[in-house]
Amino acid sequence: MRRWQLDWCFLAACGLLLTVLACSDDEAQGNDSEAEDDVGVEADVESDANGNNGNAEPELEMPSDPAERCEAACDRVYDDCGELFVYRDEDGGGAIPQDVCIDRCLDENKFRGGEWCVATEAECKSPPTEMIDACLPDDYHPPACSHLGAWPRHFVELEERAVELVNEHRGEGADCGGESFAPTEALVVDEILRCAARLHSMDMVDRGFFSTTNPDGDDTAQRIEEAGFDAASSSGIVTGSQLTAEQLVGDWIADSERCQTIMDPDFDHIGIGRYELEQWTLKIAEKQQ
Repeated sequence: MRRWQLDWCFLAACGLLLTVLACSDDEAQGNDSEAEDDVGVEADVESDANGNNGNAEPELEMPSDPAERCEAACDRVYDDCGELFVYRDEDGGGAIPQDVCIDRCLDENKFRGGEWCVATEAECKSPPTEMIDACLPDDYHPPACSHLGAWPRHFVELEERAVELVNEHRGEGADCGGESFAPTEALVVDEILRCAARLHSMDMVDRGFFSTTNPDGDDTAQRIEEAGFDAASSSGIVTGSQLTAEQLVGDWIADSERCQTIMDPDFDHIGIGRYELEQWTLKIAEKQQ
């Protein structure tokens, strides 16, 4: 074979070798690229599992405007939960429209304390007031009678004088229908009990009843609890008469059952509420320790 033929064969063999090497390198690089793609897929899957893929809903930020917070709370009750707030009055009560719900939310201290939780966290419950209660601390209660505004000064003076006279009798001891009571400690005026007493006196005037139990069946213990006072025991007295404080307490002590209530040494707190011309209510209780 001639030399130029040998040289040509040698060059051809070298070219074939280079081609094979190049193809092998491309395949290796292609496999590396596929491996990188696989790693990327695994990373995406891991991101999804951790909820960090950018599609999770952000937490709701509480609006600074009270009206917006109340609107969100009422939307939650009416739209998400499909519930209606219901009120009770002398006509029997009825459902509160959603726009009135917002007004009530702004007006009522208790609702305002739990409104954002109602909008974001509370489970749907019927009645919706349970949703609000679930959002409030166990020891929460609205400021005593703050929604009533300034109480007439004349009524305040009568209430305070009646408390003084009750404590005078407790300090002296008394005979209540044949049962003797030794002198005992004075009762402490509690704002929540006084609020409950005032509300009861108002309720008797507004709804035209006269009893320690209202037309809805709520007795003294229930009304005290509703006002926010944690009582171990409690009792109540109502009187409808245009009496002075001296005459009022004198009549209470002259009645054996009422006298026993006033002189009971277990009781330690008191609230008296006078409303309009003749309605008196006493709430007396032993505070839960």
